[in-house]
Amino acid sequence: MKPTLPLVTIVVPCYNEQEVLKDTITQLSSVLDELRKEELISA
Repeated sequence: MKPTLPLVTIVVPCYNEQEVLKDTITQLSSVLDELRKEELISA
């Protein structure tokens, strides 16, 4: 039986950060996608 992968929860403070929020989401999504591909975290 395959062990259960960790579930990651991320909280990003974004008060007054509207100028960089799109970039933050893009970069964070990229990192999370890579971790999922490597099966280091669950979806």
